[in-house]
Amino acid sequence: MKLLKKLLKKLVWIFLPKSVRKLYYETMVFWSQRKLAVVLPEGCEYPVFLRRGETDFNLYHEIFVHDLCYEITLPFRPKFMIDCGGNIGLAAIYFKLQYPEIKIVTIEPETSNFELLERNIAPYQSDIIALNMGVWNKTTKLIVKNFIGTAWAFVTEEVTSDNVTNIENSVDAIGINDILSKYANESGGIIDLLKVDIEGSENQLFRTNYEWLSKTRAIVIEFHNRFRPDCSEVFHKAVSKYHFKEISFHGNRNRGGVGFYINEDIVETK
Repeated sequence: MKLLKKLLKKLVWIFLPKSVRKLYYETMVFWSQRKLAVVLPEGCEYPVFLRRGETDFNLYHEIFVHDLCYEITLPFRPKFMIDCGGNIGLAAIYFKLQYPEIKIVTIEPETSNFELLERNIAPYQSDIIALNMGVWNKTTKLIVKNFIGTAWAFVTEEVTSDNVTNIENSVDAIGINDILSKYANESGGIIDLLKVDIEGSENQLFRTNYEWLSKTRAIVIEFHNRFRPDCSEVFHKAVSKYHFKEISFHGNRNRGGVGFYINEDIVETK
């Protein structure tokens, strides 16, 4: 029943006149001003909602104002993107603005982040699909933790016999192959752009079952070696088997940073 209600809501939103959608957002802005800040990114038709007193503002400025995270140039027009670590939806909206024709699947495991993500991407529901799940190298259960208390630092770990007592706080995890089989029909099973910002879980995502890399054209990834020291090592070992070329890197390689990589097997680079 919950799934049916969500589907009906999505269909109603898609077919609503633009004027009604605009009125809806104006109403949401009015009622949200006490708890949420409402910001209109440059070039964006719809506002985004940011939580006061949280790291949402830092993330907004990094993505939309200073362009620190995703200042990349793709040598092609991407049609399909997987956004691992959706947070509150800002990265998905950023890439949607850069590439209006793109279809995006965004994955976020933490409940409060996901609720705001759904709200922020509502105007793009036909093109951005949100999954309240974690992403891993297989289908499993994950526990969501926060070691430093900020909304952009939730980490996940797999449910095991050692932590099974916390399973009531767990979320489902999905593998990249499952995402491709369910959502990548229009792209022919190709991932044009994979964005990864999953607070250290990249050391599991790229550890095994990464044959989907052969069908991935470009990757932009934030490494979290400060959380799990082998993150960049595991990633580079995996992508080296598929002729990925590092195009750019910003940050400290020992602690982390953001890297941009192109698969030269399926993308021509100059």
